[in-house]
Amino acid sequence: MVEKASVLLRMLPEQKVEIETAAATLGQSVTKFLTDAALRRAHQVKTRQRPRGVHGGVPAFFRACCAEAALGGGGYANAAWHLANAIGNGTESPYDVEEDEWRDEIESLVELISNEDTVGIWGWFKRHYPKCMKLVPTRRREQFVEGVLQAHEHGRLDG
Repeated sequence: MVEKASVLLRMLPEQKVEIETAAATLGQSVTKFLTDAALRRAHQVKTRQRPRGVHGGVPAFFRACCAEAALGGGGYANAAWHLANAIGNGTESPYDVEEDEWRDEIESLVELISNEDTVGIWGWFKRHYPKCMKLVPTRRREQFVEGVLQAHEHGRLDG
C-alpha cells in the first residue's frame, strides 16, 4: 500500500471557490488540481527554468518613457501605449518562443482587454515583461493599463 501525506492549506473563501471552479472545469478533483499545480511549480524551481515567453530586458524607449513619467511628464499610459505598440508590431517579442506561440499569447492579452479584465492585463504584462513592470509604481498600474487599452483601441495590438 502506498503511504500518503497530507498538506493543510489556509486561504480565503473566495480563493477556495476559484480553485474549486478551475478544478471542476478541468474535470479534476481539487486535490489533483492542486497537486499538479504545485508539482509543476516545484519542477520549475528545481530546474530553475524561466517561464517561456518572458522578455529578458527593458527596451530603451520604455525606460525613457518611465523616467519621463516619474518626472511628471507623459504618464505611464504613454509608456504602456509605446510598449503595446512594439508588442503589436513584433519588435519587442521574447526570444524564447516561436512566432505562432507568441501570437497566441497576444491573443490572450486581447481577450483580457475585451473582457475589461484590468487585473488580468496587468498580470499578463508582469508575466511577460517583468523587468519593465518593475519600473511602473503600484499606484500607477491603472494608468499603465489605460495606455494598453488605448493602444488596443487604435489597433496597435492587431499585428
